[in-house]
Amino acid sequence: MHEITWICEICIKERPDEAISVHKVDLSEAFGIPTSTCQRNIKYCNDNKQCLEGAKAEGENEITRARNIKSREDQEQKDREQKMKYPKLNAHTFVLNPEDNGGEQIHFNTTISRDDEDNVELSHEITLISYANSASINCRGITPEQLRAWADSLEKKINEKISPEKHELK
Repeated sequence: MHEITWICEICIKERPDEAISVHKVDLSEAFGIPTSTCQRNIKYCNDNKQCLEGAKAEGENEITRARNIKSREDQEQKDREQKMKYPKLNAHTFVLNPEDNGGEQIHFNTTISRDDEDNVELSHEITLISYANSASINCRGITPEQLRAWADSLEKKINEKISPEKHELK
């Protein structure tokens, strides 16, 4: 008959059953659910103080991760409620560099909705797409007039005549 063994989650050693204990971490509160509903069991060597301390630290890390997940989920729920509260009237996507088929693009997405006072609300998402990765920045309230002013000022700088003296090295 074979002896039962377990892997310590801290030192990653295979140990006999009697040398392994379990540090139980209740994650329920962090997720906002009834106590003992969600638990994480961390196996550790019961004859090694460093493994016990490591299991306790891992338990605290698990609680922090659970709180972060819950916080993210709460924010996503608020965002969903906000979208329901202010239904989307229209949307527009502008690709700043559509000719780039090398896997990198910049998208400027605008969602048009109405607020509580029936005013037009603009929310924007600027997304950099690089092959399989992307990063987004969200911002609100940038108007077409502001974008036009930005484009005009950029065009003005591009078309400015620069005198040769400004390019001399000193």
